Amino acid sequence: MAVDTVVTQSVLIDAPPAIVFDVLVDPRSLEVRSRDTEVLAVETNGPLRAGSQYQRILRSHGLANRQLVTAIVVDAPHHFVTRTQLLGHTVEYDYEVTPIADARTQLTLTKRAGGGWRILKPLVAHLLTRPEHDADHVERIRELAETVARSSSQIGRAHV
Repeated sequence: MAVDTVVTQSVLIDAPPAIVFDVLVDPRSLEVRSRDTEVLAVETNGPLRAGSQYQRILRSHGLANRQLVTAIVVDAPHHFVTRTQLLGHTVEYDYEVTPIADARTQLTLTKRAGGGWRILKPLVAHLLTRPEHDADHVERIRELAETVARSSSQIGRAHV
């Protein structure tokens, strides 16, 4: 894939890497972590693995964009990559999960888009970078992972 657009975002998460990675590969989190997304079908039971696919509808500017998303790399708990099509462009979401001291995690998402019609490249870049579309993606993952981490620590204390 010839890459035309690269967008990198990073966030520090108050949760261990295993929880952050579990949020990334848990199909139940798909609609929560992506704005204006409706998941139609997940073609796997349990966590996503390499080759897993799911269908979703991504709504942007009132238009429904049906997508088939494929998990390309699933290397727990450090690396997760998905690939889809957006307006005829191939888009990869490349998540790097890096442990930080004190059970914290650095999550870095690199979105790469390429191919497709040149006239649509500015719109694709717009959809990948604007907060009203997909730019708050890592923040939504952070919120979800921190909620899961708090819940699991409360459950652990209840059993002590």
